[in-house]
Order: sequence, then C-alpha cells, then structure tokens
Amino acid sequence: MDKLMKIFFVSIAMVVLVLIVYVLNAAIKNDYDHIIPIEKKCTDTASDFNLETELNKIDLIEIKKTFPYDTFFKHGNYCTAGAVQNILDILNKVNPDEDKSNRGVLIYALTEKLQNKIAHRFETFNPDSLILILQWIDDFKIYENIDKKNSALYGVVHDHWMVFISNQLGKHYEREPSIRFSFKFKYLQSTCQSKKYAPAVGKSNLEKVVEYLLNEEYDYLFNRFWNSTGLFVKSLMILLFCFFTYMLYCTFQYSFKN
Repeated sequence: MDKLMKIFFVSIAMVVLVLIVYVLNAAIKNDYDHIIPIEKKCTDTASDFNLETELNKIDLIEIKKTFPYDTFFKHGNYCTAGAVQNILDILNKVNPDEDKSNRGVLIYALTEKLQNKIAHRFETFNPDSLILILQWIDDFKIYENIDKKNSALYGVVHDHWMVFISNQLGKHYEREPSIRFSFKFKYLQSTCQSKKYAPAVGKSNLEKVVEYLLNEEYDYLFNRFWNSTGLFVKSLMILLFCFFTYMLYCTFQYSFKN
C-alpha cells in the first residue's frame, strides 16, 4: 500500500507540474497589450508633388511599367478610398478612354507594389501595422457598393489586403503558436473571421482549455463538460474524482500516522 501511494502521489505531482508549467508558459508569452492603434489621419501631400504633372512625363502606353510608383508612395495621398477615387479621376483625365488600364495600374500600385514596399515590416509579427491596414481598407468596402463603375477597384484592393492579413496571422501562428493568446491576435483573427477571411489557425483541445483558464471561464468549462459528454464519460470522471480523493485521503492519513 505504501509503495502504491508513493507511485500515485509522484504521478499526480508530475501531471500537475506539467499542467502548471504549460499554463504559466502560455500566460508569460501572452501579450496583454489591449491598446488598439488609432487610425492615422491623412496628411497633406508634398507641396511640390503633382500627380498630373508626373503622369505627363511618362509613356502612357506602357503606364503599368512607367507609373512613378516610388514618388507616388512617398508623396501621394492614397490613405482613404475617397483619395484613391481622386487619383483615378486624375488618371482618367491624363489618360482618357483607358478606364480599364487606369484602374488596372491603380490596383497594381495599391496591392502588389505596396505590399512589396512594406514587406520588411512583417518579417516578425507586427499586429499594430496589420490593424492599421485593416482600418485603411475599411471604407474600400463601402465605396465598392457606392461606386458601381469602379467597384472592382475597391473590391480587389480590399480583398487583397484581407487575404494578406489572414495569411500573416496563419504564418506567424505556425512559427509561434503562443501568439494566439495575445489580445491583438484575437482581435485580428475575430475581425478576419467576421469578414469571412478566416486565418489558418487551429486549436488543440488543450489550448482551448488553457485559453478558458486564462480567461477565468470556469463556468463555461464545467457547463461544456456536463452538457457535451454522455453518461459513461460523466460516470467515469466521477469515479476518477472519487478515486483521486480517496487516494489523497489515504496519503494524508499515512503521513499523519508516520
């Protein structure tokens, strides 16, 4: 009996220790920063920058290749869907009868070219920048429904960056699964899911339990167990609990006797 109780006590202690280490590790790595970055206001473009003037300097036949991307990103105003609409109006003025081509170069600039320009910011998980992108593209969806003629422009830009944000969450979760416990990761994940761009982020049963423990959702854990399990599992857990309690009682009795 003495040997059995020692084995039992050591086994329980090891299991409890492993669980404590796992929960503490998740809690330590958890990012408790709840401050969402404020959406940046549009700033005036450089006084010496005029997009129409810049466009008049290039070969409009090959506009996708010759468009002044670097100057545009440095000095241009593209921080709202309304500003993008103004840019499109300038393109249509300088390059008339080429609406499709003009929309195409603007889509290319605000998706692939812009992504390449800022790619270095996302070598590590950068939730603040992802949230700012989310805020930037928010009104593109509104303009997509308002401006039917150019709805493809706003829709493509919006979809591109939503997919980018979703992929970033999946990529960095794969590298460091513990980031899924951070507030900003949860915020971005829930926003992507609500817009139907769910990232490739899975949860093991143990991760779910740890998350509920960290959030102190003990009632939910009990209700989930009680309502989601059958009579056999409930009976088995009750028996294990009784056995565990009895063995603890025997251990204490043995300790007091000694």
